[in-house]
Amino acid sequence: MNKKKWLWMPLLSINALPLIAISCNQSKNINETRNIELTSIINTKNQEDLNWKNFLKNKHIQVLLDLAYDSNQEKQDYINSQKQLGNKYIQDLKKWLYFGNPIVSIFKDDGDYDTKPYVMKKGQEEVLQTLLEQNWLTFLYHLKDFVFIFAPVFDQFMSNVNNTILDAHEKNLKLGAFYLPETNNIIDFTIQKYADDEDELQYEVYLLTEQGFILNITIRRNKKILKELISDFNYHLEDLKYYQENVFNEFPELSAKSKASINEAETKKALYMNDFDQMYTLFKWINNEINDLKYEYNKMKYPEETTNKPEISITEYKKVEISTLPYIWTFDKLYKAENKLNFFDIKQFVETSKSFKNKPNNRSDEVLFKEKYGGDLLKYGLIHLK
Repeated sequence: MNKKKWLWMPLLSINALPLIAISCNQSKNINETRNIELTSIINTKNQEDLNWKNFLKNKHIQVLLDLAYDSNQEKQDYINSQKQLGNKYIQDLKKWLYFGNPIVSIFKDDGDYDTKPYVMKKGQEEVLQTLLEQNWLTFLYHLKDFVFIFAPVFDQFMSNVNNTILDAHEKNLKLGAFYLPETNNIIDFTIQKYADDEDELQYEVYLLTEQGFILNITIRRNKKILKELISDFNYHLEDLKYYQENVFNEFPELSAKSKASINEAETKKALYMNDFDQMYTLFKWINNEINDLKYEYNKMKYPEETTNKPEISITEYKKVEISTLPYIWTFDKLYKAENKLNFFDIKQFVETSKSFKNKPNNRSDEVLFKEKYGGDLLKYGLIHLK
């Protein structure tokens, strides 16, 4: 007898069909949104890369990098470190500048460092100082993102407080209390060799912005830095020799190890006497070597008392120190001039207004120059980010 075979098939509810359609549409919409977001991120990054590329082509940037670094590799390493800071650094900077900008420092500083709130200490010491000294290139790149406030200079020998307040109020009405740069473009610059002697080589670089403000960057090379570094290295080497002869000799294995370190230090010192980078690497090595040997000694001598190896602070040596100021300057007539490049000679400004290390500026020339451009320099201080 033939048996009927039944084939069971799951039936889809008619009501479920619209849900499937909706689900597919939602997935499609999500994917499209993700693609749009990804495209936006890629476009933003490409635009940022292009902005940096154009910024680095500027003559004043190339000159600053040439003055600051000895090799193309050093320049490229620094540039890469600045580009990698990214938007997160700017957002963190915005937060800390609220508490640590130079204007807040002036009005909230009671002279007692220990009484300052943590946010002010961090803002002033770590964030602001790092921006102006280590990340000066980022400062110039993001110049258009900063906000500056008028910061009148009070000279008690030239004017009283009331006159200074009235003068500041008048200038506020003319130029505005705040200055928000529209661009980071620099239209002119000049370099002053401030000092060049046996101790140091110092350049003062003055930049004129498209809107007529003047920035100042200092580049200082310590010519005695290698000599100072070798002297400090010798001190640590003698310290290691003392421990090897008078302390580590209690344990033959440790004594032999420290003797080998001394030999290595003396051999490499002879090779690196004229190479700052290699000598500085050797200096950091001997600091760590002494710390390691002392730690091993303590473990052998006092096994029950020894805990973690202590951290050490190694003196930082820099061939070049670079810094910019949290202030910018302009003249009344310079700020209002339509063609600022033809109107103002920044080289003449430096020659008449800025002294050299061993040569003060001519006061009469300075007064005449200031009168030509509307009186004293107007000073604006960094206060915030847009």
